[in-house]
Amino acid sequence: MMRMRPPSPPQSSSGSASTKSSPTFTNSSVLTPPDSPHISPSPSPLQSPIPALTGELFRLTLAFLAPSPNECKALLLVSHAWYSFIVSEPQLWTHLTHWLDREDHVERARTWSVFSSHLLRATFALDFEQRLTFRTLFRAARASVNGGGRNASRCGIRSLVLGLGRRRENSIDVRMANSRFGQLLDDLHNACVVASPYDAFGHPLNRPSSTLVQMVVNLSPHSPATKGVLASLAESSSEALFNNLMSLELYTGSPNFLITNNFFALWPTLSIIRLVCASQPVNVVGRQSDYGWTGEKHPMAIESHLRQLLLKGTTIRELALPAFPYLAHISLHDVAWEGRSFFLLMRLCRKTLVSLECIDFEMLEVEGAELEDWQMFVDVRDPQLVDDHFFAEVEDDSLEDEVMEDVAPIVFPVLQSLHLSHEITPPFFASLEYADYVIDGQPSYPTPDFVMPCLTRAIMDDISFESDADEGNAPLAVFGRSAPHLLQLQITASLANDQSVFSCLAGMQGRLRCLTLTDTNISDRLLVHLPSLTPRLQELDVRRCDVTVQGVARLVEVSRDACSRPDNIGAGRIMAVRVDPPRWGDAEFIAYRWLAYVGILVREEWDFESEGPAAWEDRRRWIKAGKLDLEKEEQRRWREERRREEERKQQATLAAARQQVFPQYPLASPFLPPHPPQPQRGS
Repeated sequence: MMRMRPPSPPQSSSGSASTKSSPTFTNSSVLTPPDSPHISPSPSPLQSPIPALTGELFRLTLAFLAPSPNECKALLLVSHAWYSFIVSEPQLWTHLTHWLDREDHVERARTWSVFSSHLLRATFALDFEQRLTFRTLFRAARASVNGGGRNASRCGIRSLVLGLGRRRENSIDVRMANSRFGQLLDDLHNACVVASPYDAFGHPLNRPSSTLVQMVVNLSPHSPATKGVLASLAESSSEALFNNLMSLELYTGSPNFLITNNFFALWPTLSIIRLVCASQPVNVVGRQSDYGWTGEKHPMAIESHLRQLLLKGTTIRELALPAFPYLAHISLHDVAWEGRSFFLLMRLCRKTLVSLECIDFEMLEVEGAELEDWQMFVDVRDPQLVDDHFFAEVEDDSLEDEVMEDVAPIVFPVLQSLHLSHEITPPFFASLEYADYVIDGQPSYPTPDFVMPCLTRAIMDDISFESDADEGNAPLAVFGRSAPHLLQLQITASLANDQSVFSCLAGMQGRLRCLTLTDTNISDRLLVHLPSLTPRLQELDVRRCDVTVQGVARLVEVSRDACSRPDNIGAGRIMAVRVDPPRWGDAEFIAYRWLAYVGILVREEWDFESEGPAAWEDRRRWIKAGKLDLEKEEQRRWREERRREEERKQQATLAAARQQVFPQYPLASPFLPPHPPQPQRGS
């Protein structure tokens, strides 16, 4: 049976299709080289240089491969058809990586800017000089030859990676770094900025538009050149090149980056800010910041478009805070925050905050102005910030002896995740008035409680919950009342005991499903109350605690019985338990084997009964150790020790026999004179 030949694929994504399957070539003054007859001469930007692929498929292939700058140069030398298509393709010239300490990158940045500028000017000239509507503008951009069938929003450089390496042979001084950075800004300005009276939707613009929306700055060395580039970047933040910048990521090798004054006014259009600095050296005491971004020359921002804020290794001092109507994610790592303006930040973003992460977060006092700082940032009475809180009347407002105790709580209606880690991070979700770290002799001021009705996940690692408050105002008790609908709670490496965890779980509404209490001071006294406190519990982790395997097995048995009752609808059933294996006691081993029998016990990855570690090297050692018989291995080690002991005894006996047969007398020969006496040291 003869197989039918499939039809030929279309040759182009635009224009009228030919009735014949084979392509037709038009006469042109520019011909392809003889060694590549399959490439059509001088195609339009929409036509693929390879006839087997359409222009759209060829463009998607190049976009998927994402060629590097050197690879783009090589592709330009294939033929004139490849050169015309690649030069006219905006997506291949939208990302630029530039290292200030490399001379070859200076010329490459200029070439990149020329191509991006050519595409951008041609498309915008067609768009805005004719003053067309958006629909007509879009059709004109598709018909544009230089635009490559794409609108102007996809032209120009959209992403910039600016770097400064650590190589000593490429190290540059401050003057050269600032000079190259200024030259780069000039090239980018020509490639990205277009003074247009209307945007892509026909709305009037009061300032020039820029295509640059993302910038990554990687300044690895801890040198004056790094500080000079940071200062130049802050000074140029008001230029038209950064008018539409939405994402800024800064990685620097210099520690203690200072953020103060009108920092948020430097980049008012940013949606994402990530500032990652080097960690503080171990041998350095205190935080001495001699560089950073202050924004003193910029007016204070009224509102910020920020959605994500990540700070690591920074120091915050006297920071002016605008309104944050969109801020949803905050992550603070190794941050020293001077003063209590952190609570004002929480009030400003309380309605939109979804996740809060604080690791090695330190709150420092403002020396000599503690009361003024508390009145400005904590004792807030603005109706727009206190959520209709009713303040009790105070007869004496002098505040000479004690400050008023009525502080409005902060309500987070959409907060879902809370992560606190390391001992210096205070439990600021409760009032710090009775905190254990307060310096003796200084007045302790109350702070607002965090009310988190929608919180579903909380992680507290190595947090100190010690407080002088009574049982009802303890940090964990306040947290339990503030987060009644919590689903996952993790308290690890802390001094939390049975009473504090009980008061925390008692304030919730019994919806907890995952409870982790690793390396805490809980015992079986708490496990007895867990069926009534957490009726929907499904996962429990009590490793490195003072609990017994029998207590855990009894908890699982009670949970299974409660789940099987017909009158207890909605009760959970414990599905996974992590507990340390027993070391003594027959009853402990029987309970441990019962947990494994019912399929609830989750073993460690190095346990021989588990699936083993995922890493190949660790898995090989795990398999080799698991094949050994422990009893035979112990016997082999015992025999080896006995053999070594016998060898030592034989060597000692042989040495004693030699001493008896050959006594160590001074050897003297009758044919040689005696040795002269040796001079003593020091004589």
